[in-house]
Order: sequence, then C-alpha cells, then structure tokens
Amino acid sequence: NSITLTMKIPVKRLLVPTPSSDGEQKKPHHIAYTDWAIVKTMSRIDLPGHGTTIPGLHHRVQGLAFAGTRGIRLVEISIDNGGHWTAATLEPPSSPYAWNFWSYDCAVPAPGRYTMLVRATDGTGKVQASLEQDPAPDGATGLHEITVTVSV
Repeated sequence: NSITLTMKIPVKRLLVPTPSSDGEQKKPHHIAYTDWAIVKTMSRIDLPGHGTTIPGLHHRVQGLAFAGTRGIRLVEISIDNGGHWTAATLEPPSSPYAWNFWSYDCAVPAPGRYTMLVRATDGTGKVQASLEQDPAPDGATGLHEITVTVSV
C-alpha cells in the first residue's frame, strides 16, 4: 500500500541579466526558484567532544539526528573509523519535527586514540550520505567524526 501526496510549491521569479559572449548584457530573463527544500538526514556526536581525553575503557557517547518529517529509524556509531557499525539507542522524539537524541554505551578494547563516526537512517530507510558536500547549493552532507584519546 502506498500513498501519493501532491504538493503545490510556491514559485518565485527573479529577473536576471544574461551576459552575451561579447560581454554585453542581453535582455533580462526570469529564473524560478522555491523556498521549499528536502531536509537532508544529519547526525552528530555531542559528547564526548572532539579531542577529548576520556578516562577508562567504558563511556557513553551521545548526540542527535534529524531528517525532517521523515523521522529517524536508526542511528549507528563506529569507534573504528567506519570499519564496523553498531546501533545506538534512540530516544522517542517529542514531535515529528524534533531532533532525535541518541546514546551509545561504548567499550573500547584498550587505551589509545579512536576515531568515532555517526550515521543515521531516515524513516524511509535511506542512509545518511557519507560524501562530504558544502552547504551550497542544496545542503551539507557527510558523516560527523570526532577523535578521542582513551586513557586508563
């Protein structure tokens, strides 16, 4: 079973001059754009902070994830720079438009430096894009990463 939703999108028009190949301005024309955009799935690690030294082999990692009205189905964390992924515990969101807070009780095998990454899966099953992209023109992508030092 599926439902198809059709939305009317408000379109704004902008008058833009177009330079010609000889450098002179041609007659201005209109281009269309909208205020609507798809919210990209994002997640981040808030605790511990990047560069932190953590005492002990057991600690809690916490953060948030968001995917607009699609919601968050799953958050996964890696403590070995993306080699292996483990599901974090999701707290229920306070509304369909709220961030999802997550936590993960982490146990590392030995003291040392660890690179942690986080990724989220939205409510439709689409995994957060791992390719880094700047915010322009249509929103940043990539996985949040921190490095911590674990001491005993």
